[in-house]
Amino acid sequence: MVPEIRLRNHAWEDPVTEVSYSVYAIHTVCNADDPAWNVCPANDGYGALTVPCHRRDEFTDDEMAAMKTPTGSAWVTTWLDDEFAGNSGFDLLVLVPIILGALVVSTAIFFGWLYWRRRAKKSLGKSMSTTCDLAGSPQFLCGSTVPLPKYESGTPEPALRPTIMTTQTSFHSNQLDTYESAGSCRTLKILLSSQHLLENRIPFDAITFETVLSKGSSGEVWLSEHRGRQVAVKRLLQSKDQKAENVLDFAEEIMLTANLDHPHIVGFIGVAWNTLNNLVMVLEYVPNGSLQAYLRKNADLLSWARDKIHMAVGIAQALEYLHGHTPSIIHRDLKSNNILLTDMLEPKLIDFGVSRNATDLTMTAGVGTPYWTAPEILEGKRYTEQADIYSFGVVLSELDTGRIPYYDALTERGSKVKPVQILQDVVAGHLRPTFSKDCPPRIQQVGSACLAQDPSDRLTAGKLVLELEGRTNEKRARVHLDK
Repeated sequence: MVPEIRLRNHAWEDPVTEVSYSVYAIHTVCNADDPAWNVCPANDGYGALTVPCHRRDEFTDDEMAAMKTPTGSAWVTTWLDDEFAGNSGFDLLVLVPIILGALVVSTAIFFGWLYWRRRAKKSLGKSMSTTCDLAGSPQFLCGSTVPLPKYESGTPEPALRPTIMTTQTSFHSNQLDTYESAGSCRTLKILLSSQHLLENRIPFDAITFETVLSKGSSGEVWLSEHRGRQVAVKRLLQSKDQKAENVLDFAEEIMLTANLDHPHIVGFIGVAWNTLNNLVMVLEYVPNGSLQAYLRKNADLLSWARDKIHMAVGIAQALEYLHGHTPSIIHRDLKSNNILLTDMLEPKLIDFGVSRNATDLTMTAGVGTPYWTAPEILEGKRYTEQADIYSFGVVLSELDTGRIPYYDALTERGSKVKPVQILQDVVAGHLRPTFSKDCPPRIQQVGSACLAQDPSDRLTAGKLVLELEGRTNEKRARVHLDK
């Protein structure tokens, strides 16, 4: 088995302490084969070596100077001495042919590599010219920091209309530049091949950035102004080491968000960029902030009859809309922090950065925020849109108690249960978020059905809406929301 060396940044926020963590690690297998935490590799796979590491900029010069090269232990030295004690000499007659053979092979490999490199370089130049050159120069589009052409109206210039086709190129000594160029071209293919995105492209200079609303491990949201209107602008964190892969993922999120249209999903306004690293998504601004923040301050002012049931129905309707697509769209990170509230307390789902179609063959990677994540995802198993239903059940408990999940989880001695133990108990089916004693029985029943261990025992999104509305007929009218 040949290792696939990858450096990954694992970032998350502890929902109890609200402390953000970021851990870099070297992985030796691809995402699909990398087992989740605390589970064995699936499909008779190999165990994977994972090496946690620190960034160089986390150390001072004094600390670096104090570091020493590790030395072999006495045990290893003894083992090596014993292992090779019998080989005290060598046969010169055997060694000479080996050396001559190695020289011949090395020479052949060198000339072969030289010939291949010339052909690859010529092929790469031709490929880049035909696939990325929308304005006469491959560097014009494929460089991740080169400015792109602007247009003043909603109609793109003719030079932007051709569809960009990309080809896979073998990595050589300049593999990073090749990777960045290929990734940038794939990003441009998303941005420029979508008529919907082109029609909603906004001149970057027309956006006024005012203040940061929220900040995560890889992105941030700004309160901004566009044409006299307050908007929310999402962008990647600006850093020198921004990778084309991150920009590509963000472009895919923009593409997905732009194609969603539902009253309980945050509205897409447009996209803007002046370089690929400076790509932003413009969304409607929802003034009341997240459901989690609102509950923290105003939970005592809300009731199920007047407020909470309408919030729950709105969230469920958004899931019904997502899961109703062909193929289904799975949010994968549904939680109270990804639900915004309007002035009328109507919920709107946000953050489709990890959303995927249900046909995605990589639907085994751990995603989302652990306390809201379904057991099958925590175990590293394959999952479906029913994982969103589990997350909804957790949100339902938050609506009921006004607290984050497992706030009341205690050990036999009365101390707080550690997050790792909570997740182990969730995976085993021994622990679920609690509901208050004042919670309506119907809501408790719906919550229990959503939090079932077996995904097939959970409600579908359509049935979930029916249950919350208190309707059993299939032909239902839209629920009336009291203002």
